[in-house]
Amino acid sequence: MLMPRPKHRHRQPKQLLKKQQPHNKAGPEKVLQISSQIQRARILSWPLMIEGLWKVFSSWTQRIWGLTLGTLALLGLAYQFAPKVTVAAPIQIALDPVEILKRSFVIENDGALDVVELKAHCLIQRIIYTNKVIWDRSAVENLKDITPILEADGRRSFSCMIAPIFPVAYAEIGVNISFRPAFWPSRVSRTFWFKTQTNKDGSLRWEHLSLSD
Repeated sequence: MLMPRPKHRHRQPKQLLKKQQPHNKAGPEKVLQISSQIQRARILSWPLMIEGLWKVFSSWTQRIWGLTLGTLALLGLAYQFAPKVTVAAPIQIALDPVEILKRSFVIENDGALDVVELKAHCLIQRIIYTNKVIWDRSAVENLKDITPILEADGRRSFSCMIAPIFPVAYAEIGVNISFRPAFWPSRVSRTFWFKTQTNKDGSLRWEHLSLSD
């Protein structure tokens, strides 16, 4: 019995041929179109860049203004609540030149807050007596406790208690005060200088000694 002969099958090649895609060469019109699109994109991007820069500038400007206003507000509060303790000259005149050194100065608190632990003492810059004896630069006494608390708009009197030796012709003294603001841990020290002035009737009075004197 004869067997049928097998049919021969065509085998496909193992490596497929790569299809070559045609290269599209851009013509002059295509190049012009692409360049116009790029130029248009650049033109449209300028407003966006300006808007972004303006937002950054506005943000920094607002921050600077905020810091400036905050600093001014803090300075205003510090000035408003800063201690304003001063020493005023005695308003009484002295007909007797010996009595001028016994007049009382007035310590005034014109600030909005109280001050505590107020102390004071006198400094002699110069005292000239009528007999030409001169007493120069010395501290009269140690710090003297005036009051444990000086309220806002409060007043306290203070006398240097200088024992006059002879009638006074001219004097320059300083009143040093030391205190602590109620809200501040450290002490504050200030010195106010005064000099005598002779009136027409020969009496003496105290007045502030300016830096130009």
